[in-house]
Amino acid sequence: MRSYHFLECKTAIAKNGLSGIFSDSMKFRTFRHHSLAALAWVMIAFASQGADFPSAPPSYLLDDTHLFTEEQQAKLRTSLTELAQKTGVKVYATAFTFVREGTITDTVSTLSAKWLKGEPGLVMAYNRGNGLCVIGCSPAFWNRYPTTEVMMVLANVSSNLAVLTVPADERMITAVKDCSTNLLQMETNRVLRAQLFNAEDKRLALGFGIVLFILSAIIWIIRRKMKRQQIVRDVSHFFPEDFEVAPRLGATFGGGVMAQARRNQ
Repeated sequence: MRSYHFLECKTAIAKNGLSGIFSDSMKFRTFRHHSLAALAWVMIAFASQGADFPSAPPSYLLDDTHLFTEEQQAKLRTSLTELAQKTGVKVYATAFTFVREGTITDTVSTLSAKWLKGEPGLVMAYNRGNGLCVIGCSPAFWNRYPTTEVMMVLANVSSNLAVLTVPADERMITAVKDCSTNLLQMETNRVLRAQLFNAEDKRLALGFGIVLFILSAIIWIIRRKMKRQQIVRDVSHFFPEDFEVAPRLGATFGGGVMAQARRNQ
């Protein structure tokens, strides 16, 4: 840059004298400033375009980096579509040549918020730039299933994605298969739990509880009455039985005397 500027000064002196130095050098500086401004605008345009994340793929697979073969893509699309239909959970598999913003984890978080939009689902992403695979899920996914089951499926998928010695396409395919198996079982368990405590079952349980309470109250009253009668019988042994005694003339209050003798058995 300096040598070019020096040659421009010599040319200006030869043509126009000292006054040409200032005119040509000012033109060069203006051209340089405009060039830098144009380059800055181009960089900003590319940056804004890179930060514009794609829309959710209807087939639940987005392969920008051509990680999978056409056959693998067809199988993954079919598997992910059937999984969404059976469970109601959307699972997206993505592969990028480079992340659009921040790290791959940031990208997964952004895609989860944009693609799932409050619905239960998962996003698995592969970054060819560093070979890392990351999985993320929506808050609705945590609310749909028990925490232990969610942690289990995340741990299984993460362990499959973390094996760097295995090719990335095999890691992603294995992770999708394990995720599908676990989600189908989790959804079955969720449906069974819902069926055990539906409205009809709750009414039956309430009626059975009322009947059981009434029977328990009746049994308690009967046992209490039987116990009271037993106490009366036990106490009556300490008192003589009531019997009639013939009046005795001259006795106080006219009472008679009666003796009871027991024979030794």
